[in-house]
Amino acid sequence: MKKIADFIVDRRKYVMILYLIMLVISVVGMLHVNVNYDMSKYLPRESFTKVGMEKMGGEYGDLASITVMLDDLDNRSWLLTRSSCSEHRYTFVSRPILFIF
Repeated sequence: MKKIADFIVDRRKYVMILYLIMLVISVVGMLHVNVNYDMSKYLPRESFTKVGMEKMGGEYGDLASITVMLDDLDNRSWLLTRSSCSEHRYTFVSRPILFIF
């Protein structure tokens, strides 16, 4: 560690120049990166998820998904709700999450 620290202190101008060069390269690279936020572009055309998203887009506009949160359901009510929602073709029902504070 001492050798590394001595190297950095003795050649601080070179380290600073290297740092600035890397900073400029990073900023230039950052400006040339395009981010695709539409994850449906990566799905195959016949995917159930993509078909469902296209149907929702046609019906409701540019919405990608709808999230429904239900509060104060006991296990039996949750299972009944889950089974009735799962009957629909393009529906995904996740497990309930329990938050304890």
